[in-house]
Amino acid sequence: MSSVLENLSEKILRELTATRILARYSDHLDGDRLGEWIDMFTDDANYVLVTRENYLAGLPLPIMRCEGRPAMQDRIKAASELMMFAPRVMRHFVTNVQVQPDAEELKFSANVLVARSMLDVRSELFLVGTYYGRLVPRAGSETGYLIGDLTCVIDTSLIDNSIVVPL
Repeated sequence: MSSVLENLSEKILRELTATRILARYSDHLDGDRLGEWIDMFTDDANYVLVTRENYLAGLPLPIMRCEGRPAMQDRIKAASELMMFAPRVMRHFVTNVQVQPDAEELKFSANVLVARSMLDVRSELFLVGTYYGRLVPRAGSETGYLIGDLTCVIDTSLIDNSIVVPL
């Protein structure tokens, strides 16, 4: 009985860790604290935003791809300093976090829903999809892990042309 409880405790701890990391991830994006968002990733992490159709077909045609933190920093700089778009507030809702241990790393998936509010437009559902990612142990980080890779798979091929920052 003790080993069953230990296994369950380890599973719950892994899921709580991933849930906490994804809550911070969402909070940084929702609060427009993109520098803090970048700090959640390893130096060589990949961030990919892709449609479900391309993801399932294995097609290497993402909507957005950032290979490494420098590419993420370039994307954020371009979005904040160069791109022109109407002010907006995004709210991420992340649910059903599932975690599988893989050696020292944790592989995870989670459902994601993003709502968008603009000043003079009714709030709307912006996208629905799934996060697939990998958490890498990192001493000194708040949670003990950093994001090694994150792929956001959106459920539709109809893409809003205002995707300017990572989701």
